Amino acid sequence: QFFAFVHYWEPHCPYNQPKEYRHLFRHQKGDLSDLEVFKAKAGYSYVPGWGKTGNLWEGEEAKKSIQIPDKGKSGPMTVSHRLEIPHTGERTIDLYDGEIRYLDHLISQILDVLQETKTLNDTVIIISSDHGEELGQHEISGQKMYGHVGLHEPVVFVPLILWQPKILPRGKRIKGFAQHVDIVPTILDLMGMKKRPKLDGKS
Repeated sequence: QFFAFVHYWEPHCPYNQPKEYRHLFRHQKGDLSDLEVFKAKAGYSYVPGWGKTGNLWEGEEAKKSIQIPDKGKSGPMTVSHRLEIPHTGERTIDLYDGEIRYLDHLISQILDVLQETKTLNDTVIIISSDHGEELGQHEISGQKMYGHVGLHEPVVFVPLILWQPKILPRGKRIKGFAQHVDIVPTILDLMGMKKRPKLDGKS
């Protein structure tokens, strides 16, 4: 028996998937806007392993940050004004679609290993996300929003996919409301284990 939690960053801004997945989708003619051509007033942040991020901190605005006391538990929390690199409408959607296709590839690698080890049909697979992405569907102060900003449906309505051919019906859709807090009780239920009394959520 085993349990594995696998976290992938994709699909998530900055959309900097490998090049073979960056140009798969094109809603508009011409070259896609790559991260290198995005302009900003301040320097980019860097994260080891994947380079430039899409978020940055504007120097002057960062000086306006405030500190919120945390009752001595972990020190004060600093809140600053965050800026976003500009996006380019449908070309940004093209990059986002490429990120989804890249994630499909990454998940397929896990499924291939489970198939090779003959454990696939005995494994419960759950796929979800902590948030979705705005892709210009809504505006704030007259500006189209990209990324996980606000509480519109594209941000809060995320997939929750469960697969286990021996105990779960194929293609069934649950119409009721579900939350991330329900995932652990569902796993325990599928494993035939009792839910702990103080555990939030339901199967």
